[in-house]
Amino acid sequence: MLSIKVMRVINECRIDFNYKMTPLSPIIAKTIFSNKTETIVADDMLKVEKKVDKEYASSFDILRYTIIISNISDKIVTNIFFQDFLPREVRFIKNSVRINGVKHNCISVIKGFFIDNLKISETTEICFKAIVMPYHCNIAIKNQGNFKYDYIYNVEKPPVRLDKETNETSTNIRDNLFKQFNITDIFSFKCFKNEKVYIEKLSVDVNVIKTKLVNTPVTNTKEHEEKTLNNLVVIGTIEYNIEFIVNSMCYRRCEKLNDIRGFSTNILVPYGIEFCSHKDLDVGIEHYSEIAWLEDELLIYTIALIDI
Repeated sequence: MLSIKVMRVINECRIDFNYKMTPLSPIIAKTIFSNKTETIVADDMLKVEKKVDKEYASSFDILRYTIIISNISDKIVTNIFFQDFLPREVRFIKNSVRINGVKHNCISVIKGFFIDNLKISETTEICFKAIVMPYHCNIAIKNQGNFKYDYIYNVEKPPVRLDKETNETSTNIRDNLFKQFNITDIFSFKCFKNEKVYIEKLSVDVNVIKTKLVNTPVTNTKEHEEKTLNNLVVIGTIEYNIEFIVNSMCYRRCEKLNDIRGFSTNILVPYGIEFCSHKDLDVGIEHYSEIAWLEDELLIYTIALIDI
């Protein structure tokens, strides 16, 4: 059987000083003492180990944390409280806490919760999930939990609260959730036979207005062996601003054409994408160009990039 070693560290400050009542009085020596402080130093009663299921992850991946807590003392450990201050790179998934395999709804690791007392040599397992939020790439997510529990060192005094930190876990975040896609639109210019059209200025802007998660699972890939991918449908608009010149033998005039077209595409995403809104997607134009004139029609080819 193991026994817990407890030591009481008592500290008291002493000050020696001299003074005179009057300049002609004899020197008086005096000593005063401060109040006493007491610190309880005890061996660990709990052994805790924290693990995370992924060494590498991407935006919207789900991380599963597991904490195993064991009573290594020869006494019952009471009033155990667990808390985990998750870093800003992840968000706790509600109702994901399981204690010894039993799901516990409406409790949060951030606010903390009490677990049952631990008998001698007893072990408890706590599991919960968190989602990796976007805009945090090429970093390591480090996380640590904390336990508090009662220790009675003197039956005539209230128990003291002892703290126990878990080991630190680490997950490296990769920036690899993006997709390049193409958009092709055709524009018609009504011209007479003797007129020719020249493009003077062209600008293209793209915007996401809605996303929709298609629940039909996609076959696993090597990069996502432990989870199922889903299709995220991205719906948006692309705005064209075209300034063109119409030439003929008798005149030359400048005109403008403003048009908004719709587009849709899809991207393979991890399960946790359901926590995403269309505001989390960044869509930009990589390249656009006038491809060809087909009689009085202009073909504009655009390459866009979705980045999460």
